[in-house]
Amino acid sequence: MPGGNGVRVFVIGIDGGTFRLIKPWASEGLLPTFRRLLAEGAHGNLKSTIPPLTPPSWTSIATGKNPGKHGIFSFSTSSGRGYGRQVVNSTDVKTYRIWNILNRYGKKTGVLHMVPTYPPEKIDGFMVSSGVLAPQGVADYTHPEALYDELRQAIPGFSLHIDKEQRVEGKLEPFYRSCEAILDAEIEETLYLMGRYPWDFFWVMHHTIDRVMHYFWRYMDRSHPRYPGQNRYEDYILRMYQKVDAGMARMLSQLDRNTVVAIVSDHGFGPIHKYVFVNTWLHRQGYLHFAAERDRRRTSLVLWRLGLTRRRMIRLKHTLHLGWLAERLPYAVTRLFPKHYRGREPGRKIDWSRTKAFLHTQPGRGIRINLRGREEQGIVEPGEEYERLRATLMHEMIELRDPENGRPMIKAAHRREEIYTGDFVAEAPDILLEEAEGYWLNPAADDVVKSAGEWPAERTGEHHPDGILLIHGDQIKRGIEISGARVYDIAPTILYLMGLPVQRDMDGRVLVEAIDEAFLAKTPIQFDQALESHREQQFELSPEAAETIEKRLKDLGYL
Repeated sequence: MPGGNGVRVFVIGIDGGTFRLIKPWASEGLLPTFRRLLAEGAHGNLKSTIPPLTPPSWTSIATGKNPGKHGIFSFSTSSGRGYGRQVVNSTDVKTYRIWNILNRYGKKTGVLHMVPTYPPEKIDGFMVSSGVLAPQGVADYTHPEALYDELRQAIPGFSLHIDKEQRVEGKLEPFYRSCEAILDAEIEETLYLMGRYPWDFFWVMHHTIDRVMHYFWRYMDRSHPRYPGQNRYEDYILRMYQKVDAGMARMLSQLDRNTVVAIVSDHGFGPIHKYVFVNTWLHRQGYLHFAAERDRRRTSLVLWRLGLTRRRMIRLKHTLHLGWLAERLPYAVTRLFPKHYRGREPGRKIDWSRTKAFLHTQPGRGIRINLRGREEQGIVEPGEEYERLRATLMHEMIELRDPENGRPMIKAAHRREEIYTGDFVAEAPDILLEEAEGYWLNPAADDVVKSAGEWPAERTGEHHPDGILLIHGDQIKRGIEISGARVYDIAPTILYLMGLPVQRDMDGRVLVEAIDEAFLAKTPIQFDQALESHREQQFELSPEAAETIEKRLKDLGYL
């Protein structure tokens, strides 16, 4: 089914990219490529999914559909009727993505580091999976498979995995250097593949800015309560953006006038001033119960009674510079002492037989009802009891106030069916939560509210609903700002610019306000359905591979 007008599209995905940083730095001349593209193209905020998370948002960008249709709601899916999780992989995406559609119309595609794309698809073109959701130590990251060895030989330092252990240990400098090395390799990889293989559509993802902003935000943000004053890390986020800016300049220099460039982010970014431990609040309200003390591990209980909470042990370790001690003690001893703080106190296990509601994982930002017939030990009856409990929880969470200043900590609470549509809505959390600016929801057990940034490598930056969209090319209006764009609009707009029909099952629209009138006049919007709405795929990670990915996500704060 060949077609199209010969226009190519080059997409640069910047995970967490935000205009709150890009625009001021560009206006100061610190990001010259961004400055030129803002002046010569169309741009605007890109509204993320609810919640604004990496896997559902990027999947919505790539499909033009909401999570209720593509089935990706977080970094993990619920495993059966129990309370466990399974890390998402490419076969969990329940519908076709834009590269599948473009292949159907005879277009060659190249996709680098999109999530989730492991295992890689056998597309007409090439694909390199993202290291975030791929196992450590395997070589089947790419399609064609031989591309992996080719990239390792062609690009010095080529790697897909950040050394997150450095951040876990609180060593910010080595962690940042690892992020820099990954970004450098991604830029070289992109330039290499742009010139070596034919393509009509190219999509490269840069995830490292997101990670750096998570952990370096307070060092940059002078208004943050934990800003330490002038410090060595103050310009590290800027330096990462400058690397992206310089890389974009090199990529754009290889493109002809018949190529449209789209720069997009899955969400924006902002500060975390305080953590909100939702499960603690649910416990204090009587909706969630922890296991009795006799069910805790004996050693954990002893530490707990001595007042050696995770937060206190972390603070003591860093104050006394005892990180070296772990290398000299047996694992049976060191495993009792945490490497970093995520809020989870020793031995806090949920008693499902008495629990009505819980926050499943932080990234999900959603409360799940312990529903009878759905959960293995569900106690809430479907129907009237379920709806009554859901309404009560939504009301009480909206009323939740910061005890220090009286501000609301939850901006909005939604029923899942109010936000999502499609065949997979039932797989979403029952209640979706949006935090107020400066707050971050955490599933752990601690006080209800805690200040963020007490130790060096603690998370002080977090996702914001407003991502970025910047489109540049002969087919695009110059120097205009657009409003109302959503992540669902990217795929239909790309299809239209390439002279191909928008797919009827997409939720998004063509962003006609960004497109030149002459192009619009000669290119009417058409609709088609080149592929079925649903796809059946199945792939299961080995238990060992799943464990390595889950550990990585936990250490990066995503689970």
